[in-house]
Amino acid sequence: MNSNQNLAQYIEQYADWFLDTQLLQNNQYSNNLYPYDNLFSPIKLNQINVKNRIMFNCLPNFNMAEQSGRPTEALSAFYAERAKGGVGLLATGAVPVTGKLDPTVTDSYGRSIFPQIIDAQSVLSGWAELTETCHVFSAKIFLTLSAGPGLTGTLRIDPGKAKQHFLFAKRPISPSGGKSYTQNLNTRRLSERELRQIIANFAQAAELAKEVDFDGILIEGGRGGLIAQMSDPEVNRRKFGFFSNYQTFALEIIRRIRRITGSDYPIIYSLDLDSGNLPFDFLKNLIQAGVDGFVIRPGNYAYKWLSQGARTLPPGYSLNLADQIKHFFQTENLLGSNGEPVPIIASGKLDFPDLAEEALISGQTDMICLENALLADPEWVNKVYCNSVDLIKPAVRAESDYQQKISCSVNPRIGQEYKYKDTVIQVGSPRKIAVVGAGLAGIECAIAAHSRGHEMWLFEQTGKIGGKLNKTLIPSFRIDIANYLSWQQKRIANLVGNSSNFNLVLDTIATMSMLDERNFDVIVVASGGKSKPFEQTDIEMIDVLDLDFSNKTDKTDKTEGTLLERLNIVEKNKIVIYGEHPMALDIAYNLVYAYDKQVSLLFEGEEQITLLQNLESQHLLYFLKRKKVDIYYNVILNQLDKEQISFQSTAGKYVLPYDFLFKATGLEADPELYNLLYKYKISPYVYHIGDCAKPGSNADNIKAGYRLGISL
Repeated sequence: MNSNQNLAQYIEQYADWFLDTQLLQNNQYSNNLYPYDNLFSPIKLNQINVKNRIMFNCLPNFNMAEQSGRPTEALSAFYAERAKGGVGLLATGAVPVTGKLDPTVTDSYGRSIFPQIIDAQSVLSGWAELTETCHVFSAKIFLTLSAGPGLTGTLRIDPGKAKQHFLFAKRPISPSGGKSYTQNLNTRRLSERELRQIIANFAQAAELAKEVDFDGILIEGGRGGLIAQMSDPEVNRRKFGFFSNYQTFALEIIRRIRRITGSDYPIIYSLDLDSGNLPFDFLKNLIQAGVDGFVIRPGNYAYKWLSQGARTLPPGYSLNLADQIKHFFQTENLLGSNGEPVPIIASGKLDFPDLAEEALISGQTDMICLENALLADPEWVNKVYCNSVDLIKPAVRAESDYQQKISCSVNPRIGQEYKYKDTVIQVGSPRKIAVVGAGLAGIECAIAAHSRGHEMWLFEQTGKIGGKLNKTLIPSFRIDIANYLSWQQKRIANLVGNSSNFNLVLDTIATMSMLDERNFDVIVVASGGKSKPFEQTDIEMIDVLDLDFSNKTDKTDKTEGTLLERLNIVEKNKIVIYGEHPMALDIAYNLVYAYDKQVSLLFEGEEQITLLQNLESQHLLYFLKRKKVDIYYNVILNQLDKEQISFQSTAGKYVLPYDFLFKATGLEADPELYNLLYKYKISPYVYHIGDCAKPGSNADNIKAGYRLGISL
């Protein structure tokens, strides 16, 4: 049985976890274990003391460097904000040390898209500024070094020179040659000389990191990169030579760094592991080579949604894995270079304070690594420390490296901290501003504008805020979204109750005449989009974005069972969902795993596009396929009647009988109110944002709302 088969068996437990009420309780921001003595106890890594047990490590810092590889002001501000937020140990995004050997770490003109530390002396001042800024807040910061993406890298090609490029350009590098994982390209097998050069580059980078005052080094041995590939005997198929043993490359990197930096400089190793086939011997050898601690993630590149922490996974899903490794270390009495037990740092949806504290109390892990939680709320640590757990902004989505940039679906300042300061400058002349629509865009706009001192009026035609989130099903495995909606509702209630110039007007349709009578200085229309029309209008169907729960104040009414009863589909079993809005996957997954319904998914686009939407989509699609759910791509509708749907797809022509049909074709813009207000000059300044202007993701709407509001 190969490693992927082992892993496939192991992760079956993640299919229907949301039916376990105990796991759902762990997915809540409670404060029962305050004051979190374990979470805020110091820990020693080699010879340095970290003030608490919380680490931040994120994906590579794409496009946050100058062409030379020097870190930008944006990168320094990004880490400084999390250091200020109370994090004990920061680790940068991975910095590749492959230099000119790997063409996938540059753009089509050879310019670096990652921060660099070797090959250019001018970059060092940028790193020195970054470490100095983080140290001001009593945080420790490690430089993360990688050998680049290898087989998972993407060659960036100038479209105008594509043909010439393929004829003459370098190819992506890999342990043993073969096809790239991301493009239809053959990769180039690295020679022994090149591998030795990469090892030497690691040592040089570590020496420079020490010079610019990094507190230690994190070696990125996971995330599907070249080190992970060289350390996987199924990928490293070298039969002869020094690097034919799958452990050699990683061990030589550690040994060379240790010789350069000395015995008292901390080295942590990050890796993705298969719980069904743990490489205990490899871990033991890494410790003997000089590793002082491990960041542990389950999964591998084939299960990216697992290793990168899809938010549809159960809370603390990596803890059992961390516990197994800790038990092995204790049994073998493995100690680090400082004579102390080697710390394990668990990573994987551990942003619920009580869960994190319990994991430390039980000894399952020695530290926790937060990624998405600290992207969403840089003040997570300070809020937990001060017993303000209810103020934590919940993360709702795992950020994937597909996006090639630092991003967060609920933090509009992400990557722009240097530009949008956390201390807002008050306006000299406050204005009276109306925001029409209390969806995600409207809420963010109203709060941001109010923070500058303006008088705010937020109008919502329904009885509660939240926009389209109130009209969609939020299944139990999407409890993070429910947490976020609840957080927004408390946020608005607090403003309304404590600020005389923030006004929330519910159950009110903001008409042109009403807005005209109130003499607003600025009007922002954020009233949402409208459902895309469907060709077959005479057939009854339910839009997944119009399951109207907006008149309900008790969110417990919004359950799967209630949905089945209200839509009268308890006894129905042949359910078709047409369209590729992400909500289609949520509905399908819920019906299949919670109610054992027979569901068919008809997507208008390609499989790759659907998969690339986000890691949560990958997770849900993986298990839907395991259940043999029929999924059709590139669907073109031929005919639809009350009993069957006829269509053609990539795989051929089909006729499917059904007894219930969902529509998931998404939204289209609805600028009618904006156009009227603008045409008749109802206010000196009229804007429209969010779905009414251009339908987008929750992240798009939140970002648009914040950036308009903060500029008013």
